[in-house]
Amino acid sequence: MNPELPPDLRQSILATEFRIDSLTNVPEISSRLNECLLDGGKRFRPALVYWIAGILGRPALEVTHLARAAEWVHAASLAHDDVIDEANLRRERPTLNAVTGNRRAVLAGDLLLARVMVELAERAPLEVIRALAQTIESLVEGEWLQMEAIGVLDIDAHRLEKACLLKTGSLIRWCCSSSTTGELSLVLAKMGEEIGMGFQLVDDVLDFSPGSGKAVGGDLREGLVNWVAHEMMQIDPAARVQIQAALGKPEAKANWDAALLERAKLRVRSRAQNHLNRATRLLDRAMLLLPAPPAEHQLTYANSFKSTLIALGERTQ
Repeated sequence: MNPELPPDLRQSILATEFRIDSLTNVPEISSRLNECLLDGGKRFRPALVYWIAGILGRPALEVTHLARAAEWVHAASLAHDDVIDEANLRRERPTLNAVTGNRRAVLAGDLLLARVMVELAERAPLEVIRALAQTIESLVEGEWLQMEAIGVLDIDAHRLEKACLLKTGSLIRWCCSSSTTGELSLVLAKMGEEIGMGFQLVDDVLDFSPGSGKAVGGDLREGLVNWVAHEMMQIDPAARVQIQAALGKPEAKANWDAALLERAKLRVRSRAQNHLNRATRLLDRAMLLLPAPPAEHQLTYANSFKSTLIALGERTQ
């Protein structure tokens, strides 16, 4: 989390209860969800909700249900993804499926999505609920596309981008646009897509970066050609041999051409920064659509948000 968060935004995140109440019939479901997915985390998506509300001049209490929904949908998608990926660790802690088994992990993720809809049905306009339902649909489509890409060496950039927009950009889009309507919502939605693209591109750079907290080349060993691997092959087709040798092989220890890898990472990070720069320009456009000139606290939120977009492009973990 960016240390330059406005103090009241930081307080809003700390004051928000992301854990779910103990269930009467099967209390283990809520306790496991809280333990494995809802305790801790970066809270990036709820922060987006509160940030945009601050920029729009809306009190944090008016969007708490949206912030909770964003985190719960994200957590549910992680629960399902870990089952699909057969992952045993997340954030250096056992995954939900490692603790409860795959079947229970899927059910717990489904329950979390149901809780989202129950809470939003009580407080959110129909169009916000519809948009989130469409977002969940996009998350599923994105995961499906990613599964189809497993083991595919010659994946094209268009397919990579489409999967990224669906799997990463869709929820960030909703976080940025759910607290307003009309043209302003559309501009903020596009901003969210640009942030999602930048976020994922940097994630792919970190996948090939020692010290990032991720296993180097983990995507490849799981069978996925990410943006950096794709870029290496675009720069030097001879890299296909090494990438093919590592694709889908957990035990693979590829000796990458260091200069080629760094060149590819720089290109991908530059592309990420382009997306984040476009997000900044869209934020400026959104500010012009506000019904009244922004107050000082709104400008504070906007400036800290722009600083965070810069930090997202530069992050190393």
